[in-house]
Amino acid sequence: MPKKIVVLITSHFDFDQRIQRIVSTMVHLGFHVSVLSPHSSKNSNGIDFIRISTLFKKGKGFYLFYNVLAFFRAIFNKNEVIYTVDMDTAWVGFFYKKIYKCRWILDLHEYFSEMPEIADKPVVKKIWAFTEKKTISTCDTAITVSPSLQYLFEEQYKRKVWLVRSMPYVLSDAVKNIQKKATSGDTKVIIYQGALNEGRGLEDLIDSWKKMPSRFVLALYGEGTISNLLKIMVKDRKMDNRVKFFGKVKPDQLKNETQNAWLGLNLLSNRDINSFHSLANKFFDYVQAEIPQITHSFPNYALLNEEIEVAALLKYHNESIIDLILELEKDEAKYQYLKSNTFKCQKGVELAK
Repeated sequence: MPKKIVVLITSHFDFDQRIQRIVSTMVHLGFHVSVLSPHSSKNSNGIDFIRISTLFKKGKGFYLFYNVLAFFRAIFNKNEVIYTVDMDTAWVGFFYKKIYKCRWILDLHEYFSEMPEIADKPVVKKIWAFTEKKTISTCDTAITVSPSLQYLFEEQYKRKVWLVRSMPYVLSDAVKNIQKKATSGDTKVIIYQGALNEGRGLEDLIDSWKKMPSRFVLALYGEGTISNLLKIMVKDRKMDNRVKFFGKVKPDQLKNETQNAWLGLNLLSNRDINSFHSLANKFFDYVQAEIPQITHSFPNYALLNEEIEVAALLKYHNESIIDLILELEKDEAKYQYLKSNTFKCQKGVELAK
């Protein structure tokens, strides 16, 4: 009989490529996996999905109800391992381990108390910082996604934190050839995938997009706390045909659309520690899709880009993204150089060993 592992997430499994890869790996290793999430998903081989319905969809009420309900749902089944993703599920692991004495893995995908949505709210930040202190120091295994976050956590909590980078699955050439299509005319699609939240520079990007020539279309894939604000900004500036919102899409569709883009954007704010030390999934997704990207010269991105150059780096906070895009279009040799390097990564020059 396979060993059992319970995974706790607050994201939607169907749209979370990173969690899909983690759970698939668990199944491949012989575990039977139960995923506790606020969203519905269909059961599949070796994976049971359990929906945790809450009265609230966001905010303090959501986190409180999710953790309480998920804990009581989890304790009726003994598992060999409990895997909690980020601080918003960590308390369940903390108390579950006390009852069953099982192994607890804590996934530190973010420096939660330093996220832009939290860092400027002193009371909220203190709550999450206390959660980090109690849970990171007591879990059996802690993992994170970037070398600099690994160093920060190890220094702060004086314990081993394992580095597990969020690498996408490699697509076969046959799949790429099927998915690849030409964009219409001279249109250049610039894609952003991920949360539409504050601290991503999206407000400034849309505000300056009116300076872009009409041949450029900005495609935003994702939802978040400022989705409505961004849509209002686009409407007020009469740019509906130049900035497109696609919401959340399934991973296969997102891979397809990303491969057909001309350029990817990985934008973050440098005003919070979490962003500065991040290593976003989309960085690798753009490499996987073999398109160049623009990203900030934060430590983890700069380090990887030194190994093999796949991105144009924003070196200063006030450096114009618009100017950098236009420079990349003008310098065709540079663009093709970055693009060829992403191809090399797919052919065995490993970007993130």
